[in-house]
Amino acid sequence: MILCDLDHFKSVNDTYGHATGDLVIAGFARQLTLASNAGQIVGRVGGEEFAILYPGANLPMARIYAEGLRGSFAALSIPGAPPGRTFTASFGVAELQKGETVHALMARADTALYLAKTAGRDCVRIAPAVVDGEQDQTNFLQHG
Repeated sequence: MILCDLDHFKSVNDTYGHATGDLVIAGFARQLTLASNAGQIVGRVGGEEFAILYPGANLPMARIYAEGLRGSFAALSIPGAPPGRTFTASFGVAELQKGETVHALMARADTALYLAKTAGRDCVRIAPAVVDGEQDQTNFLQHG
C-alpha cells in the first residue's frame, strides 16, 4: 500500500484559491491513474490524500514506483495553475505482512507518510515490518 498526500496543500488553497487547489488534486489524480498498472487500485482517501493498492508488488518495487510518482508529479505543470508553479507530494509505503489486517497495513503506511512529511516533504518513506505484533520503530528505511 502506498499513501500519498499533497504537500502544503492548505497554502495552495490560501494562495491561489480553491479552484486552483481542485486543479492540483485533479492533476495528481490523473497522474496516479495514468501511471497505474493493471491490477492496481488507486483512490482518493479524502481531501488531498490518496491510496494505491499494488497487489503482487514487494516493498522495493512499491518504493521505486512511489519514487517515480513523486518525481514525475514534482515536474508536472498543472493546466490552469500559475505558469511555472509546480507542486509536490509525500509518500508512505508499507508491505502487507502475514496475518496483518488492511487496517493495520494502512496505519503503517500512514506512519511512513507522516515520517515523509516531518522529513521535509517531497519524499518517500518506508514503514517497518511488524515484529511480534508491533512495529519495529527503530528500523524505518529512509529514501528520497
